[in-house]
Amino acid sequence: MQAFPSRFTSCVALAMLVAGDYNGTERLLCTARAEQGLQYRKVSWYKVEGGVGELTGLVLKDLHTNRSYLYSSANHSYQIEEDYSLLIPGAGLGDCGLYRCTLWAPLGQRMQEGDCSFLPDGCPEPAVGVLKEVKQSPLAARGQADWGLTMGITGGVFVLTLLVVLAIVTPFLKGHAQQKAFRQLQTDSTA
Repeated sequence: MQAFPSRFTSCVALAMLVAGDYNGTERLLCTARAEQGLQYRKVSWYKVEGGVGELTGLVLKDLHTNRSYLYSSANHSYQIEEDYSLLIPGAGLGDCGLYRCTLWAPLGQRMQEGDCSFLPDGCPEPAVGVLKEVKQSPLAARGQADWGLTMGITGGVFVLTLLVVLAIVTPFLKGHAQQKAFRQLQTDSTA
């Protein structure tokens, strides 16, 4: 195990630098902005690879069951803490880079993401500045797509229910109107 005399972690969404001593396990803070009072379903961590932002899955935690699942691409026994931070056991130079935390919101709510860089001494400098604006990724947009799908299905069910009710009620109303007209005709002919 290689010891690092010092290291720094840059958490992009909060734009802060944290200095500390390397102790074999690295802790990256989740900088996704959690909405107060919202019960998130899952937390996942990814390593952002390459210049195009390709995501490599590391670990996912189901917050309802408190179970964690390592992605097949994981090269450590990653853990997610109660505060959604990522623990990287035995962190080394191969772990240098940008990481992304994703909070999976309930359907109809927006997913939240935050990036954090791990750059101990000896890591190559990132091609793009460490501190950058966090943009919404397709994963976050998926939460919004779920909302649109939910509303589309709900609207479709409403329209279908309305058509069924009309199909049932229309013959009844038609028959009722015919009976009323027939009674009126009988009343007019006897008068």
